[in-house]
Amino acid sequence: MKKRNITLWGLMFLGCLFGAQVFAQTVNHPTAGNAGTFTISPAGTGFFNYFDPGGSAGNYPNGVSNSTVTFVPSNPANKVRCTFSSYSTEGSFDFLAVFDGPTTGSPLIASTSGTVPPTNLPGNIVQATLTNTTGQLTFRFFSDLSVTAPGWAGVVQELVLACNITAPANINTSTGLANCTADVTTASPTFSPAGCQTSLTVRYKLNGGTPVIIPQPIGATITIVGTPAS
Repeated sequence: MKKRNITLWGLMFLGCLFGAQVFAQTVNHPTAGNAGTFTISPAGTGFFNYFDPGGSAGNYPNGVSNSTVTFVPSNPANKVRCTFSSYSTEGSFDFLAVFDGPTTGSPLIASTSGTVPPTNLPGNIVQATLTNTTGQLTFRFFSDLSVTAPGWAGVVQELVLACNITAPANINTSTGLANCTADVTTASPTFSPAGCQTSLTVRYKLNGGTPVIIPQPIGATITIVGTPAS
């Protein structure tokens, strides 16, 4: 068969999330020290019910000295957010602070006492910022030696950001002399924000054919076997 030129006019890359059950756990802020990190999973459906050191039913104790806890997204391309449903600490004396990252050395988002929770978005929401490459939030609480209060209740979730996919440029290739197909190696698509594809199933379709799943992790190139001439 004669050698023929073919054009790979484009690959349709689709990202789709598999459905998942909702998973909820409870985290009470520690009375002392660092409680460590809590990873939210699965992305988009898992969450933590987050309470002050007194738990859901009682007041927090006196003498909580800058204890901390950190919440981590399952994918660093996503962002941790906490939505407070209630908040009450001793005004001017007992403070909950939120830091935009994995430690208290990360940028401070807010620190409040009284009845207004520490937030950076409307709706009593505090969320990791777009410049936070870890997507994590760290909470620190201090209470003095007198007067307690009901504390707070919040839901900590992982905000799954939109994953923008850019297909590679069209390329030209040729079939062999004895057939009308060719194996084509093309650059992989690019994703924004970087790393967002790790929580997705990425696939392509060639000329409207059956979708083909690209194994994770996705490399720099993809080889498409048996591309027909056009």
